[in-house]
Amino acid sequence: MSTRSSALQAFQRCACLPTGSVWDAEEVRPVVENGSRLGEYLRARRALVSPDAAGITDSGRRRVPGLRREELAQLAGISVVYYVRLEQGRDRHPSPDVLRGLAHALQLDDEAAQYLLKLGRSDEPSHRIRLRELVAPGIEQVVRRISAPAYVLGRMRDVLCSNPSAEALSPMFHRGSNQLRRLFLDPDARELLVDWNILTEDAVASLRIATNNDLEDPAVGEFIADLATHSSRFRQLWDRHDAGLRPSDVVRFRHSQIGEVSLHYNKLAVVGADRQTIVVFHAVPGSDAEQDLCRLATRG
Repeated sequence: MSTRSSALQAFQRCACLPTGSVWDAEEVRPVVENGSRLGEYLRARRALVSPDAAGITDSGRRRVPGLRREELAQLAGISVVYYVRLEQGRDRHPSPDVLRGLAHALQLDDEAAQYLLKLGRSDEPSHRIRLRELVAPGIEQVVRRISAPAYVLGRMRDVLCSNPSAEALSPMFHRGSNQLRRLFLDPDARELLVDWNILTEDAVASLRIATNNDLEDPAVGEFIADLATHSSRFRQLWDRHDAGLRPSDVVRFRHSQIGEVSLHYNKLAVVGADRQTIVVFHAVPGSDAEQDLCRLATRG
């Protein structure tokens, strides 16, 4: 089997797209019959809710993790038959009230609940994304003038431009680098990022939100398939169907020149550019971290 074929099959399993292909039984479990992303999401999240957390007294041994279908249906206020139709993809258009009931029963936070609502509201084909994203000249000039590490991220987490301070902090922030590929495929990322495990969780949950309307786009599909093929960590997290962002605004770096340093960061949406974001790292004024950044900029 060709590498491209393997990658596409991996994406079909991870992204829950329709497929008629045959997969290895030892790989990630197959998607639901008709490729319903809503059904696959419900299955994944149902498995993460414990009976105790849902207020259900467990009676006897369970064959599946999390809640049973009938338990979730009861908590959401719908019939078991209807819930099974949703999970199997035989009904793709539940009402907003049903979706809100499911979100409450699954104990989803606001962002994950919004993600569920989007899955249930639309199965229209996604628009094709551009293969190459460009940054407006004015935005690039602003980023270059910022003294703190700063860069612009595209929708697929490509670094579209960056300033010297960001480039001195890590190759992950160099223009042309893809942060997800660096994060999951570059061994140096695990050395650089103290909280690598948490950051990978955040990255995949954020990616689900960013690509929710693009998963049927071939370019997005191949990108995710490639990550799923080459990174078991990415494949594991993608299959969890987490969607959203953590409130944390601090990243701890273990830098070869300045040692361990904790930096705050802010993300600013670029107005008029679809899902482009300016990311700026900064330190508390007068702190050791601020002095470390100054030393790093001088060495760079």
